[in-house]
Amino acid sequence: MYLTKALSEETIARRAAILAEDIARIDMSDFAFCSLEPITRPDTGEEYLLVEYTFGAAPFGINNAKNPFDLRPTVHQMGGSGLDRGELLYLSRVFEIARKLIPDHRSGDKKLLAAVGSPTWHLATLNEIWWLARWHDFEEKELTREYRQNPQSVKTIDWRFPLNVFGKRWFFNVEVKDRLASMSDRSYNRRHAFYRSLRGDGSEDVTDPRLKFCKSGDDEINVLAITWYDQISSDLETEIQRFLDESDVIDVVAVWAPGDRIRGGWIRLFPRGTELSEKRRVFNRALRAPDAEDQTRIMRNLCPVPLATILNTAR
Repeated sequence: MYLTKALSEETIARRAAILAEDIARIDMSDFAFCSLEPITRPDTGEEYLLVEYTFGAAPFGINNAKNPFDLRPTVHQMGGSGLDRGELLYLSRVFEIARKLIPDHRSGDKKLLAAVGSPTWHLATLNEIWWLARWHDFEEKELTREYRQNPQSVKTIDWRFPLNVFGKRWFFNVEVKDRLASMSDRSYNRRHAFYRSLRGDGSEDVTDPRLKFCKSGDDEINVLAITWYDQISSDLETEIQRFLDESDVIDVVAVWAPGDRIRGGWIRLFPRGTELSEKRRVFNRALRAPDAEDQTRIMRNLCPVPLATILNTAR
C-alpha cells in the first residue's frame, strides 16, 4: 500500500495486515492487483500512485462497448475506479470500519460476506458499510440489516438502528445508494438527474428507493444516503429537492461526493413545507462528517470514445 499523508505508518501497517487476513477469510478468489498508476492532481500538481485491484467479472467495463460506431454513453460501457476496479486504500478503510462497528456481522453474517465477495455486489456493499461510520454512538447489538419498513413492499432498507439524541431514543432507517450513473454524467457532460417514480415510457421505476419506505413515525428518521461521483451541482440539488417534495416517506437525503473539490462533497437536503425541525436537528447532531482520509480518495475512470469522433479529430 502506498503511503498517504492522511495515515501514519503505524496505521498503514495495521491496515495491510487487515487486508491480508480479510481477503483470505472472505475468499475473494478473483482478487488481483492492478499495475501501479501514477496520478497527478491537476489543481496542486501533487503526484500519487493509484493502487487498485480487480475482483472478478463486474457488470461494468469498456469491453462492453463492442461496436466502435454505435456507443451508448452509459456507465455500463465505462471502467475504472468504482466500476470494475476497487481502490486498495478504500478497501482497507471499509474492512477496518467493519471490524470496529460490526464485528459480529463481519464474522457471522453469511449474506453480508457473500455480498462483499461477489463481483456484482462487492463495491455497493463496501459503500453500505462505509456509511455506517457516519453516525455517532452506534452500537451493533441493536442493528438490523435488510429491514422491511413498508408493509406494502417486499423490498428492504439496508440498515435500521437506534441512537440516543438529545435525551430521546430515535430509530434511523437508512437506505444507501451508489449513484454510479453520475460517473457517466461527468464523463459525457450531461445534466444531473435523480430518481423518479416513472420512467420515460410511463412505466413505474422499480429502482425508486421511496418504494422501500413508508412514512416515518414520531421516533423515526428515514434517510436516503447517496454516494455521488461528480460535483454537487445546482441541478442535482434541484432534482433532489423535487424528489423529496413529491413524497413524505423520506425525511432527509444525505449526499457524499468524494470527487467534489468545490463544495466539499457533503450536503443534506430536507423536504420543504413540512414540520421536520426536530428531526432535522436530531439528524444533524447524529451525523458524522467524512474525515481527512475520506477526503483524499482518488478515483480514475475510463470511457469509450466513438471511432467517428477520433477520426474527425484527427483530420
